[in-house]
Amino acid sequence: MGGKKKFSFVSVILSVICVVFVCEAAAPAAAIGNQQFFWWIFLIITFLLPYGMVAAELGTAYGENVEHSAKAELHAALDALEQF
Repeated sequence: MGGKKKFSFVSVILSVICVVFVCEAAAPAAAIGNQQFFWWIFLIITFLLPYGMVAAELGTAYGENVEHSAKAELHAALDALEQF
């Protein structure tokens, strides 16, 4: 499992598609009355819990490199704004 890890563009697109379909399915579930509570709990367990686990895995997989590069990009953008 060595080598450079990356979150590809295809993965981003598929994640967005999944989010749209889950949000689209939540509205009809809310329209059915008290059963909406079951569906919200079901959606939380089947979507948000795995989503949180994926986010945690990405956070540990990329570690400090992402944090340092993000800070460097932020500082570069702020420096460019200061020169404006």
